[in-house]
Amino acid sequence: MDVDHLPTYDPRSDAAKKEALDASRADLARTLVHLVPVVVLLCGLLLWSLSNTNVPGNTSQQCAN
Repeated sequence: MDVDHLPTYDPRSDAAKKEALDASRADLARTLVHLVPVVVLLCGLLLWSLSNTNVPGNTSQQCAN
C-alpha cells in the first residue's frame, strides 16, 4: 500500500467544521441546562415580589355579605 494514497485529516474540511460545531453546541447545551433552575427561581421570586394580596375594595368582609 502506498503511503501517498492514505487519507489525511484536514481541519479546514467541511466534516471537521461540522464536528467542531456539534461539539461546541453540546458544550453549550450542557452549560445552559444548569441555568434552568436559576431562571425558574428568579421568575418565582419576581412573581412573588410583585404579587399584591391587599387589593383595595376586595376584603373578606365585603365578599361575605
